[in-house]
Amino acid sequence: MTMDTVSSCVPRAQGEMDKFTEVANSFPKSRIFKADYDGTTDKGNQVSAATFTAHPEIKKWLVTGANEEGTIGAVRALETAGLDKNACVVGLGGYMAKDEFKTPKGSAMKAAAYFSSESVGRESVTVLLSAIAGKTPKTETAVDAVIVTPENYKQVMGKYAE
Repeated sequence: MTMDTVSSCVPRAQGEMDKFTEVANSFPKSRIFKADYDGTTDKGNQVSAATFTAHPEIKKWLVTGANEEGTIGAVRALETAGLDKNACVVGLGGYMAKDEFKTPKGSAMKAAAYFSSESVGRESVTVLLSAIAGKTPKTETAVDAVIVTPENYKQVMGKYAE
């Protein structure tokens, strides 16, 4: 899933595509579909549902997206289409995946790249303080992400898993 109108999300989707095609280099390119959405769960659901409907011959799906809202929309579309049991959805953020991981019946959401909101906040303040001090702040900064799954999210996320 792509968000081509959001500049910070373009490299996310491109990075996902680049890594997938690197490690699954024999996977047929004709079976890779891009569905562009606006960052909302509703639009993620709509574009995913349209993609799944357009390809009834495909029974197993791997879905990645530029934010977690969109991937949750894809999870709901997979459920509606009856394709969720053999699907794998990976989110970015972990803030919504944690709720999927709590579902007793299971979810197509299998993992997320979790980044701590506290880390994001700390890095933002570091940039702000640098600017206040008259220094030129870094133009890019990143926080570490940790893969969370239904098995480890409570341990990794701590109080944020609640």
